[in-house]
Amino acid sequence: SELFEIKSRISLVLIGGLMATFPTVTSTLAYNYTADGYFLALLSICLAVIVCVRFHRGLLPAAVLIAFGLGIYQAYITFAMVLMLIYLVDELLFKQINMKQFWTMSCRFAVCGVLGGIGYWMSMKITVFISGIQLSEYQNIDKSFSLQEMNFFSSVLRAGYKFLKYFFDFSSGINLFLIINIILFSGLSILFLYSFWAQKTYRQF
Repeated sequence: SELFEIKSRISLVLIGGLMATFPTVTSTLAYNYTADGYFLALLSICLAVIVCVRFHRGLLPAAVLIAFGLGIYQAYITFAMVLMLIYLVDELLFKQINMKQFWTMSCRFAVCGVLGGIGYWMSMKITVFISGIQLSEYQNIDKSFSLQEMNFFSSVLRAGYKFLKYFFDFSSGINLFLIINIILFSGLSILFLYSFWAQKTYRQF
């Protein structure tokens, strides 16, 4: 509510319910012994985006919060990216910011993310050096920030394929989950295009 200025109680309840029941959140509870740490990381990531947006000098504190969240669970960097993207789309479509403001905030988000990643990397290296232990090979954590085996374009394509396959998997036939996803994504796409046209946002490009 703080980031998107949502005032409706019904909307807040629905968003909270969607968040609490989303598969990536509920699956975390399968690892109940680490759930508190995961949700602390999630809170840290959310606060980082809010601080970066709301405070003029909040760039460094936001980067520290991102580094803290990454130190607990690195995968939540994607949550920060999605929050930032939704915020930018919301500002562009409904707050009617100009393109200069859009790119300024985009660069601010990018710098915040890079600084947060550097902060996480430095703290990880210091911790490993002081403790004298080696990083685990689990989920390739020992190769963090290594670009030797990284193929950016294939990674993007693989991520896009897995995203589409999760929500639009026709291999098992038509089911309720698939139907709901088609309706939801179609509705969101129509609303997005309508807002884009109604607000005449296309004139800024």
